[in-house]
Amino acid sequence: MTRPSTSTLSLARRCPPSLQTGLEDSIPTFYETTMKGGHNTNNPELVHFLTDNALDSVHWLESLGVEFQDEIGSTTGSLGQRSHYPATPSGNTYIRSFQEFIDNNGDSILLLNNMQAKELILDDDGAVVGVKALYADEDEVTVNCGAVVIATGGFGGNVEYRQKVNTGVWKEVVLDDSIGFTNIKPCAQGEGMVLAENAGAEFICLSDIQLHPCGTPGTGLMEDIRTSGRNAGTNAAEYALA
Repeated sequence: MTRPSTSTLSLARRCPPSLQTGLEDSIPTFYETTMKGGHNTNNPELVHFLTDNALDSVHWLESLGVEFQDEIGSTTGSLGQRSHYPATPSGNTYIRSFQEFIDNNGDSILLLNNMQAKELILDDDGAVVGVKALYADEDEVTVNCGAVVIATGGFGGNVEYRQKVNTGVWKEVVLDDSIGFTNIKPCAQGEGMVLAENAGAEFICLSDIQLHPCGTPGTGLMEDIRTSGRNAGTNAAEYALA
Protein backbone atom coordinates (compact mmCIF):
# COMPACT_ATOMS: atom_id res chain seq x y z
CA MET A 1 0.00 0.00 0.00
CA THR A 2 1.25 3.48 -0.80
CA ARG A 3 1.62 5.63 2.27
CA PRO A 4 0.58 9.30 1.98
CA SER A 5 3.33 11.87 2.35
CA THR A 6 3.30 15.17 4.19
CA SER A 7 0.77 16.94 2.04
CA THR A 8 -1.83 14.16 1.85
CA LEU A 9 -1.70 13.18 5.50
CA SER A 10 -1.67 16.74 6.68
CA LEU A 11 -4.57 17.71 4.47
CA ALA A 12 -6.50 14.59 5.42
CA ARG A 13 -6.13 15.69 9.02
CA ARG A 14 -7.43 19.19 8.28
CA CYS A 15 -9.65 18.82 5.22
CA PRO A 16 -9.94 16.26 2.39
CA PRO A 17 -7.41 16.94 -0.42
CA SER A 18 -10.16 16.82 -3.04
CA LEU A 19 -11.92 19.73 -1.34
CA GLN A 20 -8.79 21.86 -1.27
CA THR A 21 -6.53 21.29 -4.22
CA GLY A 22 -7.19 17.80 -5.57
CA LEU A 23 -3.55 16.89 -5.03
CA GLU A 24 -2.27 13.36 -5.37
CA ASP A 25 0.93 12.64 -3.54
CA SER A 26 2.76 9.82 -1.80
CA ILE A 27 6.02 9.16 -0.02
CA PRO A 28 7.39 7.27 -3.08
CA THR A 29 6.55 10.30 -5.25
CA PHE A 30 8.21 12.61 -2.76
CA TYR A 31 11.27 10.37 -2.80
CA GLU A 32 11.45 10.13 -6.58
CA THR A 33 11.11 13.88 -7.15
CA THR A 34 13.74 14.59 -4.49
CA MET A 35 16.15 12.20 -6.18
CA LYS A 36 15.35 13.81 -9.53
CA GLY A 37 16.03 17.26 -8.09
CA GLY A 38 19.49 16.08 -7.12
CA HIS A 39 20.16 14.54 -10.55
CA ASN A 40 20.07 11.13 -8.83
CA THR A 41 23.41 11.81 -7.14
CA ASN A 42 21.70 12.00 -3.74
CA ASN A 43 22.33 9.50 -0.98
CA PRO A 44 19.22 7.28 -1.22
CA GLU A 45 19.35 6.37 2.46
CA LEU A 46 19.30 10.02 3.53
CA VAL A 47 16.57 10.89 1.03
CA HIS A 48 14.43 8.02 2.34
CA PHE A 49 14.92 9.28 5.88
CA LEU A 50 13.87 12.78 4.80
CA THR A 51 10.78 11.76 2.86
CA ASP A 52 9.66 9.03 5.26
CA ASN A 53 9.81 11.33 8.28
CA ALA A 54 8.77 14.69 6.84
CA LEU A 55 5.25 14.59 8.24
CA ASP A 56 6.51 13.53 11.67
CA SER A 57 8.56 16.72 11.78
CA VAL A 58 5.37 18.73 11.23
CA HIS A 59 3.65 16.88 14.07
CA TRP A 60 6.68 17.43 16.31
CA LEU A 61 6.62 21.17 15.63
CA GLU A 62 2.90 21.24 16.34
CA SER A 63 3.52 19.49 19.66
CA LEU A 64 5.82 22.39 20.56
CA GLY A 65 3.11 24.92 19.79
CA VAL A 66 3.77 25.83 16.15
CA GLU A 67 0.54 26.41 14.22
CA PHE A 68 0.39 25.84 10.45
CA GLN A 69 -1.97 27.09 7.78
CA ASP A 70 -4.49 24.59 6.45
CA GLU A 71 -3.35 25.29 2.90
CA ILE A 72 -0.09 23.92 1.55
CA GLY A 73 2.06 25.18 -1.27
CA SER A 74 5.20 24.65 -3.31
CA THR A 75 8.43 26.20 -2.12
CA THR A 76 11.15 27.28 -4.50
CA GLY A 77 12.59 24.31 -6.34
CA SER A 78 9.86 21.93 -5.26
CA LEU A 79 8.38 19.55 -7.84
CA GLY A 80 5.15 19.18 -5.88
CA GLN A 81 2.87 21.00 -3.47
CA ARG A 82 3.68 19.61 -0.06
CA SER A 83 5.15 22.58 1.80
CA HIS A 84 3.66 23.73 5.10
CA TYR A 85 3.66 27.38 6.15
CA PRO A 86 3.26 28.81 9.67
CA ALA A 87 -0.09 30.37 10.50
CA THR A 88 1.59 33.64 11.41
CA PRO A 89 4.03 35.28 8.97
CA SER A 90 7.79 34.79 8.86
CA GLY A 91 10.16 32.19 10.21
CA ASN A 92 10.23 33.85 13.61
CA THR A 93 7.00 31.94 14.26
CA TYR A 94 9.20 28.97 15.09
CA ILE A 95 11.45 30.98 17.38
CA ARG A 96 8.51 32.41 19.30
CA SER A 97 6.99 28.95 19.72
CA PHE A 98 10.30 27.45 20.85
CA GLN A 99 10.87 30.29 23.30
CA GLU A 100 7.43 29.80 24.82
CA PHE A 101 8.02 26.06 25.10
CA ILE A 102 11.35 26.67 26.84
CA ASP A 103 9.75 29.16 29.23
CA ASN A 104 7.08 26.59 30.11
CA ASN A 105 9.65 23.83 30.65
CA GLY A 106 12.35 25.65 32.55
CA ASP A 107 12.74 22.77 34.97
CA SER A 108 14.05 20.50 32.20
CA ILE A 109 15.61 22.93 29.70
CA LEU A 110 18.53 25.25 30.46
CA LEU A 111 18.96 28.07 27.94
CA LEU A 112 22.35 29.81 27.84
CA ASN A 113 22.50 33.04 25.86
CA ASN A 114 25.44 35.19 24.76
CA MET A 115 27.66 32.13 24.49
CA GLN A 116 30.29 31.55 21.84
CA ALA A 117 31.11 27.86 21.42
CA LYS A 118 34.87 27.51 21.20
CA GLU A 119 35.61 23.80 21.35
CA LEU A 120 33.90 20.41 21.45
CA ILE A 121 34.94 18.19 24.36
CA LEU A 122 35.89 14.61 23.50
CA ASP A 123 36.17 11.59 25.77
CA ASP A 124 38.91 8.96 25.53
CA ASP A 125 37.00 7.17 22.78
CA GLY A 126 36.64 10.31 20.66
CA ALA A 127 32.93 10.82 21.38
CA VAL A 128 31.67 14.38 21.86
CA VAL A 129 30.59 14.83 25.49
CA GLY A 130 30.38 18.59 25.90
CA VAL A 131 31.24 22.10 24.79
CA LYS A 132 33.67 24.75 25.97
CA ALA A 133 32.25 28.24 25.48
CA LEU A 134 32.91 31.87 26.20
CA TYR A 135 30.25 33.99 27.86
CA ALA A 136 30.13 37.67 26.88
CA ASP A 137 33.59 37.33 25.33
CA GLU A 138 35.10 36.96 28.80
CA ASP A 139 34.04 34.12 31.07
CA GLU A 140 34.90 30.52 30.22
CA VAL A 141 31.99 28.09 30.51
CA THR A 142 32.00 24.29 30.21
CA VAL A 143 28.82 22.36 29.42
CA ASN A 144 28.96 18.59 29.91
CA CYS A 145 26.32 16.56 28.10
CA GLY A 146 25.55 13.27 26.41
CA ALA A 147 25.28 14.68 22.90
CA VAL A 148 25.85 17.90 20.97
CA VAL A 149 23.79 19.10 18.01
CA ILE A 150 25.51 21.71 15.85
CA ALA A 151 22.84 24.02 14.42
CA THR A 152 24.93 27.07 13.61
CA GLY A 153 23.91 27.43 9.99
CA GLY A 154 26.02 27.26 6.87
CA PHE A 155 28.96 29.13 5.38
CA GLY A 156 27.25 31.36 2.82
CA GLY A 157 28.91 34.46 4.25
CA ASN A 158 32.41 32.97 4.06
CA VAL A 159 33.39 33.93 0.51
CA GLU A 160 36.84 32.36 0.66
CA TYR A 161 35.58 29.03 2.00
CA ARG A 162 32.66 28.73 -0.38
CA GLN A 163 34.95 29.25 -3.34
CA LYS A 164 37.39 26.70 -1.93
CA VAL A 165 34.82 23.89 -1.73
CA ASN A 166 32.93 24.83 -4.90
CA THR A 167 34.10 21.87 -6.97
CA GLY A 168 30.70 20.36 -7.79
CA VAL A 169 27.77 21.35 -9.96
CA TRP A 170 28.66 25.07 -9.96
CA LYS A 171 32.42 24.71 -10.30
CA GLU A 172 32.45 26.90 -13.42
CA VAL A 173 30.91 29.78 -11.45
CA VAL A 174 33.06 32.13 -9.37
CA LEU A 175 31.21 32.44 -6.05
CA ASP A 176 32.85 35.71 -5.04
CA ASP A 177 31.32 38.58 -3.11
CA SER A 178 29.32 39.69 -6.16
CA ILE A 179 26.88 36.90 -5.29
CA GLY A 180 24.82 37.47 -2.17
CA PHE A 181 23.51 34.85 0.21
CA THR A 182 19.91 34.37 1.24
CA ASN A 183 20.21 34.72 5.00
CA ILE A 184 21.96 38.12 4.61
CA LYS A 185 23.95 37.53 7.78
CA PRO A 186 27.74 37.89 7.68
CA CYS A 187 27.83 35.60 10.72
CA ALA A 188 27.23 32.60 8.42
CA GLN A 189 30.94 31.77 8.41
CA GLY A 190 30.78 28.02 8.96
CA GLU A 191 32.28 28.29 12.44
CA GLY A 192 30.20 25.38 13.67
CA MET A 193 31.66 23.30 10.89
CA VAL A 194 35.14 24.23 12.05
CA LEU A 195 34.26 23.01 15.56
CA ALA A 196 33.06 19.71 14.11
CA GLU A 197 36.09 19.33 11.86
CA ASN A 198 38.46 19.96 14.75
CA ALA A 199 36.65 17.19 16.64
CA GLY A 200 37.24 14.76 13.77
CA ALA A 201 33.94 15.03 11.90
CA GLU A 202 33.89 14.07 8.24
CA PHE A 203 31.94 16.29 5.82
CA ILE A 204 30.06 15.18 2.74
CA CYS A 205 28.49 17.04 -0.20
CA LEU A 206 30.12 20.40 0.50
CA SER A 207 31.07 20.69 -3.15
CA ASP A 208 27.48 20.85 -4.39
CA ILE A 209 26.52 24.31 -3.21
CA GLN A 210 22.91 25.39 -3.71
CA LEU A 211 22.33 28.53 -5.72
CA HIS A 212 18.88 29.91 -5.07
CA PRO A 213 16.99 31.14 -8.14
CA CYS A 214 14.80 33.63 -6.30
CA GLY A 215 17.23 35.84 -4.41
CA THR A 216 17.73 39.45 -5.38
CA PRO A 217 20.83 39.63 -7.62
CA GLY A 218 23.86 40.96 -5.76
CA THR A 219 22.38 40.81 -2.26
CA GLY A 220 20.59 37.47 -2.11
CA LEU A 221 17.72 39.14 -0.26
CA MET A 222 14.59 36.99 -0.42
CA GLU A 223 12.00 39.52 0.71
CA ASP A 224 12.10 41.40 -2.61
CA ILE A 225 10.89 38.44 -4.63
CA ARG A 226 7.72 36.44 -4.03
CA THR A 227 7.54 33.37 -6.23
CA SER A 228 6.72 29.70 -6.17
CA GLY A 229 9.98 28.98 -7.91
CA ARG A 230 8.60 28.26 -11.35
CA ASN A 231 10.01 31.38 -12.98
CA ALA A 232 13.65 30.93 -12.04
CA GLY A 233 16.32 32.48 -14.22
CA THR A 234 18.95 30.55 -16.11
CA ASN A 235 21.96 32.79 -15.64
CA ALA A 236 24.09 31.73 -12.68
CA ALA A 237 25.03 35.36 -12.12
CA GLU A 238 21.41 36.05 -11.25
CA TYR A 239 21.34 33.49 -8.47
CA ALA A 240 22.06 33.82 -4.77
CA LEU A 241 23.74 31.42 -2.40
CA ALA A 242 21.17 29.60 -0.29
